Amino acid sequence: MKTEIKMIVISFVLIFLYIGIFTYCVNAMQKDFHVLQVGIYSKEENKNQKINELKDKGMVAEYYKQDGKFYIISFLSDNLDDVEKYQKEYKVKGIIKTYNGFVNEKTSDFLKRLKEGKV
Repeated sequence: MKTEIKMIVISFVLIFLYIGIFTYCVNAMQKDFHVLQVGIYSKEENKNQKINELKDKGMVAEYYKQDGKFYIISFLSDNLDDVEKYQKEYKVKGIIKTYNGFVNEKTSDFLKRLKEGKV
């Protein structure tokens, strides 16, 4: 084989090796947080009404603001099964969103970053 072809093959092998190592390292430094989102509101009074409704049912109610809208969340966990169990237990409609966080991050710290718009 010509030297140029050998260099191209070796370059591709090294590229795929580096991509694999990088992907493994990034995944090892992250963990998933699952959020049960139960509403999106553009008006603050609607947000407050939903939060009060959830609290009256004995549920957790938090929110964060992004792009001028209020996102209401009722449960946050790093375990998807816990979120699904909570949703079934309280029979609440909503969607489960998954976000990436840091591997050693607590759920309270993640919620704080979410509210600050740093996620």
